[in-house]
Amino acid sequence: MPDTQSTVRHDSRLPEYILRRRKRHGRITLTVQEDGRVLVTAPKRLALRDIEHFVRDHTTWIRTILNTLTRPRAHSDRSGREHYLAHKERARSFVEQRLAVLNRSYGLSYRRIAIRRTKTRWGSCSATGCLNFDYRILFLPAHLQDYLLVHELCHLQELNHSKRFWALIARTVPNYQTLRRELRAVDRRALAD
Repeated sequence: MPDTQSTVRHDSRLPEYILRRRKRHGRITLTVQEDGRVLVTAPKRLALRDIEHFVRDHTTWIRTILNTLTRPRAHSDRSGREHYLAHKERARSFVEQRLAVLNRSYGLSYRRIAIRRTKTRWGSCSATGCLNFDYRILFLPAHLQDYLLVHELCHLQELNHSKRFWALIARTVPNYQTLRRELRAVDRRALAD
């Protein structure tokens, strides 16, 4: 059976999205494109109700990105302090909501979440249980957001990069090695443009 593509909106509470079914696609991914189209790529055999559940879980993120795309922005300081301040609280809200969903699989506790404007790290976890994230997590594709959130979440239990740490991530993100490489290739400055 060949790969397929269709536009889907069965539930009026969900955003309209383009569904691509791929024979060799291992997991479901979600991207909001520059033109505002929402693209969901899913394995061929995954039930539509599971895809809709996935989209429902990401609706807040989708709407946040769509609002960002339609809102006019000043060109002069897109990657600077103004851009950070304009998006910091939305990033915090997104991280808090999505961490709550992802943490259902782990049941770990953390002290607080900090949203920063960093140059070298997407996120970090302190020995005291504080999770820190670069605000530009808001502009990443959903599969990379989830990887990044799970990565820092797992540091609450394993504050290292041991085999135990990667096994903990693999419980919910089995393709973490691919996503890790993909995240390293992302230019954070480009996300602010």
